[in-house]
Amino acid sequence: MGGVFGIAVVSGVFAEQAGVGGGGDAFVAGSRPVLWAATAILALAVVAATLTPSSSLHRPAEPLPGSAQAA
Repeated sequence: MGGVFGIAVVSGVFAEQAGVGGGGDAFVAGSRPVLWAATAILALAVVAATLTPSSSLHRPAEPLPGSAQAA
């Protein structure tokens, strides 16, 4: 879901800044704000990932009763 949101925002910024059919100069002019927008999105994702508590779902599996490892 995050990737879809990021692509939508970056595409919107590029379309707003570069326009359609503007040529090479318009492409470069649209690329700079896109890089800043992508950097901001990445920074927010890093902060969110850092502040998210770890899940207890990632515990190591316990051996089955009666298996060689349980003895």
